Amino acid sequence: MERKLSKIVYVTNTRLPTEKAHGLAMMKLCEAFANVGHEVDVIAPYMWRKSGGDVFKYYGAKKNFKISKIPTIDLMPLGVPEKLAFLIQIFSFSISALFYVLFKYKRS
Repeated sequence: MERKLSKIVYVTNTRLPTEKAHGLAMMKLCEAFANVGHEVDVIAPYMWRKSGGDVFKYYGAKKNFKISKIPTIDLMPLGVPEKLAFLIQIFSFSISALFYVLFKYKRS
């Protein structure tokens, strides 16, 4: 049985999957942490824009860590000016991530 070294919570305000290089780097980093026994949870925003399907398959990564999609206010598809939509999205994601982490990973 694998020993879990520690719990790593990776919070990223990134649409997954993304065609940008940082998405691949993040997935491979989390896969490597999980390969050596860390318990990894990636927290990313749920966005309305096209996601591209299964994240693990898209990047060719092992499903040895968890990806949690949390709610965010994504106004870009509604035609809201890009800068305003981004500010609202990042603020709503920050609040959602804060409460998600506080309640899911609170210490007993």
